Amino acid sequence: MNRSMLRLALLVTALGGAACDCGSSVAVVKPALGELPDELPFGLVAVGDTLSQTIQLRAMTGAELKLVSVRIEESDVPFSLDAAPPEVIEPLGTVELSLTFAPTAVETYSATLLVQTDDPEPTRGTRRILLSGSGKSPQIAVTPERLTLSAIACPPTATSPRCSHTEEVTIENIGEVRLSLDKVQLAAKEGGTLVPGLALAREVSATTLEPGQTLKVPVRWKPAATLDLGVDGNFEAELRVASNDPAKPGIVVPIAAHADPNGPPVACAQVLEITRRAYVVNNGQVTVSTVGVPASEYTCASAADQCTPGEIQVRPGMTVKLTSAPCSEDPEGDTLSYVWSIPTKPTDSRAKASPDALKETAIEIDAVGRYEARLTVRDSLNLAASADLVLNAIPRDDISVQLSWADAPAQSADLDLHLVLTEGPGVAVPGSPFCELDCFWQNPMPAWMDPGPNDDPRLLLDDQGSKAQLESITLSAAPAGSRYRVFVHDYEHTSGAAGVTPQISIRLKGATFGPFSPGAPLSGPGTRGTGDLWAAAEIVFPADGSAPTATALGSIALGVTASDVGVCP
Repeated sequence: MNRSMLRLALLVTALGGAACDCGSSVAVVKPALGELPDELPFGLVAVGDTLSQTIQLRAMTGAELKLVSVRIEESDVPFSLDAAPPEVIEPLGTVELSLTFAPTAVETYSATLLVQTDDPEPTRGTRRILLSGSGKSPQIAVTPERLTLSAIACPPTATSPRCSHTEEVTIENIGEVRLSLDKVQLAAKEGGTLVPGLALAREVSATTLEPGQTLKVPVRWKPAATLDLGVDGNFEAELRVASNDPAKPGIVVPIAAHADPNGPPVACAQVLEITRRAYVVNNGQVTVSTVGVPASEYTCASAADQCTPGEIQVRPGMTVKLTSAPCSEDPEGDTLSYVWSIPTKPTDSRAKASPDALKETAIEIDAVGRYEARLTVRDSLNLAASADLVLNAIPRDDISVQLSWADAPAQSADLDLHLVLTEGPGVAVPGSPFCELDCFWQNPMPAWMDPGPNDDPRLLLDDQGSKAQLESITLSAAPAGSRYRVFVHDYEHTSGAAGVTPQISIRLKGATFGPFSPGAPLSGPGTRGTGDLWAAAEIVFPADGSAPTATALGSIALGVTASDVGVCP
């Protein structure tokens, strides 16, 4: 040592001795380690899984605490320190140790964590903590073992619950440790293509299940109407479940999915209401109204009275309202379209269904005979079904007279039917056209003969230029010894147009007479009410009660008006 350094050492020694006059009453702060547990149990952990726990090392004084050694004493054990601790813990500071247990087999493990510090107190300076834990195998249960689904192949617009079928597969953790689900997915059998319409109702991602916990996996089968159903509509698939259960790492649930073809709709037609015209004459003014017909009048319960059970019995002049509800339906709940038609009707009928494309329609019965009303319903796949309803127009009246005519497109003619009482009980003077004993558009419901309506005629159909080209008059009960004449008047006719040839058909107590036609077409000069008058036929109900007859008359009076006929009796 040279002289300069010696002097420096002596100076430092002198200064140090002068600065600290330490006596026995001054305490020196010593490092101290806080309390630690004697044991750290990890419990049950699935083999292949891990569980981490922490321990806090705390410096309890104002002196820093040195960590001399922190380690697991045993080797080849599934316990480990996640990170090396620092060498020193600051005064009153804390260090957190993280330890992980990762069992590799189904057995019980133990080890010792050594914590050695510079704490001078022997009971604290060196601590040993027992680490314990058991490795367990996860256990999975999947039910059912097989899934069977069945549904109808439906279009997107269908609403029936039968268009889809959903069943749940339950995955349950029946073990004592956490179960890890790595994958839950649908797949085609044997590497094929998964059939369209088969899917999980919700996606299932990788997850874990605690002991006793379950997971519901909904599998939905919703085949589309466009799906090729093959020979029998049967398809196969699999639900694959991958987990950390070493005994069952991959479970396959076979799925059998069956698709029934989309069925056609069901069509049904029913009578909603039947109405007829009612005439009220007040001070010479005719008011027309509509009244309902009781069901007892149009329902055929037996084969009596010329009707077939199940048929709807109607009369000319009635309006039949039909409906498709509530019995028309599509088995898959698809949207339906409706078309009404009349494929069969009397040859002289102009009846049509109106409207023809809604759930309900109306048909005006304008001629005697058989009508076949047809409802056709179609679904969105154009599958169709039809329902027929027979309307049988057989008058229950003693007299039924019907006028019909064909009108060219460029022609306009309004013909009027007249039924005139010429002889009968209480009739002193034969009736004449346009008079009190004439049933026509101005006198649609005259009072004839005996009191009461049975022997009074009724104008059922009156064509007022609507192009229906039909008129009809009926009389319920014609007494013996009565006579009638049928006239047709060309009330209005476009001037210069070709003539119109009318036709008269007569039914008397169910027997048909005619048709009767004039020898020449009827025409008019174009002025209303001034056309030809045709005397078409005479009807006779013999006094002896024998069968009534109708014979042609045939005369035509040209350019007739009401005033031309003469003074009414």
